[in-house]
Amino acid sequence: MEIIKRNRRILLITAMVILLSPLSILAYMYMNERAGGLADQRISKVWGLSEPIHIPIANSPQGAVQEFRGEFYTSQFIHQEAVDGGMILFTQKKGRENNSNLQMEYTRKNIFGWKWVWGGGYSINESVESKFALNYMSIPLNQQRH
Repeated sequence: MEIIKRNRRILLITAMVILLSPLSILAYMYMNERAGGLADQRISKVWGLSEPIHIPIANSPQGAVQEFRGEFYTSQFIHQEAVDGGMILFTQKKGRENNSNLQMEYTRKNIFGWKWVWGGGYSINESVESKFALNYMSIPLNQQRH
């Protein structure tokens, strides 16, 4: 009888560990990916910000960019390219007929949706004569995954 109780207890503990492990992993992933979560806190620290940045999760790559950039984001999406684990989106600002501009955004897919990771842009005002011999844009080669 004592052996049966002991085996039953071991079986119950094993079943609880098996059931709680995926839930614990899912809870950690959510705490990492949510807006203002652990990943956002790490990014804020790398960028030297005093407060954590809040990068929202969206249903699409375009939505992730629009939600991160804010309600006044007026660029139009002109091309997107799938890459390992995410999407690179190219945009142009609307209403800038005399300017050349290009914005590039990188979003990453996770189990909760799409999240903005990195982005930047480049613009030249063609109505003003340039005195520069060289115009360039710098984009980091490696970006740590968060």
